[in-house]
Order: sequence, then structure tokens, then C-alpha cells
Amino acid sequence: MWWGCCSGTEVEQISSSPVNERARRQFLLIHSSVACTPPFVANPRLATDFTRILTSALATSTSTQYARHEVHYFQFCEAHNTVPLPVTEEILLGFVTHQFTLEKSFSTVSMALCAVRNLARSCGHPISPFEGPRLELLKRGYRRLVTTPVKRPPRVPITIWVLKAMHARVSSPEDRQLLRLCTVAVWGLFRGGEVAYKGANSVILTRGSVSWQKPLEPTITLKESKTDIERAGATVMLFSVDSVICPVKALTEAWNTTASGRRCPRDPLFQNTDGSPISYSQVSAFLKRVLSDMDSKSQSISLHSFRIGGATSLALIGFPAHVIKTMGRWTSLCYQRYTQSTASSLRVTFETLAIAANSNTLLFGGLSVEAAAELTRTSLAELPVIELGYRGR
Repeated sequence: MWWGCCSGTEVEQISSSPVNERARRQFLLIHSSVACTPPFVANPRLATDFTRILTSALATSTSTQYARHEVHYFQFCEAHNTVPLPVTEEILLGFVTHQFTLEKSFSTVSMALCAVRNLARSCGHPISPFEGPRLELLKRGYRRLVTTPVKRPPRVPITIWVLKAMHARVSSPEDRQLLRLCTVAVWGLFRGGEVAYKGANSVILTRGSVSWQKPLEPTITLKESKTDIERAGATVMLFSVDSVICPVKALTEAWNTTASGRRCPRDPLFQNTDGSPISYSQVSAFLKRVLSDMDSKSQSISLHSFRIGGATSLALIGFPAHVIKTMGRWTSLCYQRYTQSTASSLRVTFETLAIAANSNTLLFGGLSVEAAAELTRTSLAELPVIELGYRGR
């Protein structure tokens, strides 16, 4: 086996553990890269702990994306009788060319190279082949020759005005519960995966995440989020406002709408009638159904429309970029975050949004969907330092 000197006992333990094949292979590769070298050779537990820590460096979503591309890379190497590691420029040239014959998009190839590069780096191999001059030329030629993919339409932002219109269209108890989740998500500028259950690897927002120390100013604590690399947690503040779309009212109703016996701190915050967490697919189907007769572009709606819509609402009303960044928990200069995130300033922001929602019936403040979304991007771009992460999320 070409990945080195993992002991038979360790391989057996990994094989019998409930992890997927990609995680097992990655563990073996990284573990074997250090297991036979000082100081790890004298302390097998040290090598195992090192591997566990290193494999936790990437977010779960990134690891999932990389896994698919790593499989394709290993399949290519096996089909061409090539040792995958260490990576050489020639292997990469062949791999990229093979992707071209499969008519893969340039963005897919770029992601695949990132996945292989991360694997090589994790195993302690040189990453200089990824900066080779011929590979750069090949990528440039690839970009010129591949068919430009159809640009997807901008996702429709669920602004506070769209949210208000949704409240007038929903009546069933099941839909009302879904709408409560939507309301909290727009006001808190939540990512979809932070409030809805996406699958086995996602973190469920629980009842224990909510603090009612101040009943009219509850807080929601996220154990982890996309930009929270160190998993220090993030706190989102909500404030009661005089509006039909009041986020505290929605949160209170969701808190009280639970299945019998499902009110423990570990139980889901947003529950179905059977006590199960409201899923990502449920909310997605709900949005498309409710908004289908409100806008012809309802198919461009996703759960990220909550975050876009909250930011768009703030931008349309005229709030500066640093307020939008504070509300959305986007990375910024530290002093900007600390000086703008006081409870009093955020309360004023909520009250201003409520006034705007009550006094205007236009879904996007009189602008088109494209103009509203562009306004958000322009407003955020005003700051000299801004790190929005992958695709501005």
C-alpha cells in the first residue's frame, strides 16, 4: 500500500470506525506522513492526535466539496498507473487535461486543484507544482476554450417588505411555524444552515441557544458559523418592535410551538409538529411555494435570500456599511465591530427597519431585484477592509 507505515492495528481501528472512505483515506495519508519520524515515531498517540487536529482545519462544507474532487484525482491516478503523492506538475497537467476531455467547467477544475493542493499540503508534500509555469498556461488556455457557463440569475432578496407580504399570505399552522423561522432569519441576517437542519453533519439550532434574560431583547448564540473558524461562538441580538413582522414575537411563538415533551435545551428551536427540526429542504419548498405568485423569479430564491434580504433592507434604508457588517457578523476591523455592536445602536436599527416596513409596500423599495442586490454589494464594498468569504456569504 503506497501511503506508508501506518500499523495494522491503527488501520483496523480506522476501518471499523463510523467514518466515510474519504476521511479514512485522509487519516491514513496524513498519519503515515509523520508516524515514522521523530518525535511521532516514539509516541503513536501523538501522531493520532496530530492527525485529528489537522483534519479539523477545514469546515465540514469545504471538506465535503474537496472529497468529491479527491476521489476523481485518485481515480485518475489509478487509471493512469500513477502514484498520487507526492504531486508533480506532470500529474497535474494530465489531470487538468483529463478534466477538459470530460467537459468540466473551469470553476470545477479550479476547485479540484484546490482540493489536491490541500491534500498535498496536509501530508507535508511540496505544493510548488501547483505554481508551475506550464500549469498556469494550461489553466489560461482551459479558461479560453471551455464554454462559458450560463450565469445564474441573482437570488431574490427576502427584504422586510417581502417578509411583510409573506405574513399576509400564510395561514396554516405548519406554514406559520416556517414563517417564524423566516422572520427570525431575515432580522438576524442568518445563513440558511444556521437556522434550518441540513443533515447529519450540520449543527441544529436548539432551545438552549436562546437566552430570555431580557424578554424583549432575547439573544441567540450560534455554537459555530461559517466565519467562526475557532468555533468561539457568535451571539445575535433581537429586539421587539411594533410591527407584524416583529422578530421577538416570531421567536416567542416558535418557542411555545413545540411537540409534547420536546422542550429540553437540546431540542430543536424550530420544530415540526412531531418534534423534528425544520429542515433546509422544507423551508426552500415553502419559500418557492409562497413567493411563486409574488415574483416571477421565485426559482432564484434560496435560504441565503434571508441574509441577502436583511442586508439589502439595511442598504435600501441607508444604513452605512459598518452597521450591515455588524448585523451580518461579517469579518471586519476589530474596532469597527466593537464600537458598533452596542445594544442601544442595534435597537435603533431594528426600530428603523420596523418603521420602514410599516410605511412601504414595495417589495424592494422601488428597485428591481438586480438593483437591490447590487446596492448591497456596493454598500459593503465601501469599506477598505472586508472579508465576505466564499461568494460573499
